[in-house]
Amino acid sequence: MRIPGNPYAISGAIFLAIILGGFYFFYWRETELAFAVLLYLLVTMGIRLDEISRQLGSFHDRPTRIPDDHASVADHLDAIRKSSANMETTLSRILENLENRNR
Repeated sequence: MRIPGNPYAISGAIFLAIILGGFYFFYWRETELAFAVLLYLLVTMGIRLDEISRQLGSFHDRPTRIPDDHASVADHLDAIRKSSANMETTLSRILENLENRNR
């Protein structure tokens, strides 16, 4: 569900009302107010993560392509093998550099 307008302003207004109501009617003090602010930060982070996930798109929106024949499967496996060899070479160089620094 997408909230129209600015979701940060809406959630900020709701939490401000909750905090003011708690302060004046329930006599909240530092601990309760800190907990309410922590909840506000968590909700704000959730809104931001929702925006990021909408920008990236869903996994189900982009189905993976199934290879048509055995040759394309072999090509994919060869590309994976080359990438793995490249990563192994890079990691071994990093390890050698770290060992040289420690000497």
